[in-house]
Amino acid sequence: MGDKVDLIRAVAELLADYRQNQDTWENNTLELYLEALLAWLRDTEARKEPLTFGFVIQMLQAAKIYE
Repeated sequence: MGDKVDLIRAVAELLADYRQNQDTWENNTLELYLEALLAWLRDTEARKEPLTFGFVIQMLQAAKIYE
């Protein structure tokens, strides 16, 4: 994973998963999801290399379940 096409696919898959399995998401409201995304970003070790599509995909997927 790592380019714009992969990012588009990952977001589409997250949306489809949310629509079908919302009750299995730990963070199933926008507020909870964004709080988890923020917490994950704060807890993740700082990266020295430039932000990549792969990293964005990873953070979006992590926010689904991160506590």
